Amino acid sequence: MKHTPKTAAVAVRALLERTSRIAKTWPEFWEERAQSKRLAPADRPGGSSWANAYQAYILTSEQVHGPGARLSAEESRAIQEAIQEAMPELFAEYWNGLAGEVKS
Repeated sequence: MKHTPKTAAVAVRALLERTSRIAKTWPEFWEERAQSKRLAPADRPGGSSWANAYQAYILTSEQVHGPGARLSAEESRAIQEAIQEAMPELFAEYWNGLAGEVKS
């Protein structure tokens, strides 16, 4: 079976949930941020136990197009949108939306 961006993103979420942590609550979000700030800037992307959008992008891209593939802008955008749908917690927009709900 060949993956589509959406099926690959769902599979990558399952993988990341087994191998990393994905912040799903405010306390987890703040814990992840604090841990990230303690790391050197070069170590932050993928250097901790927390999943991030960059890791998700690389893994999803590899599932759809193979390792090291050069993606067109359209292919890259499809991967990004699929990840945002499957793993919204990895993006600031998700947390900003929750903050807006709390304030309302």
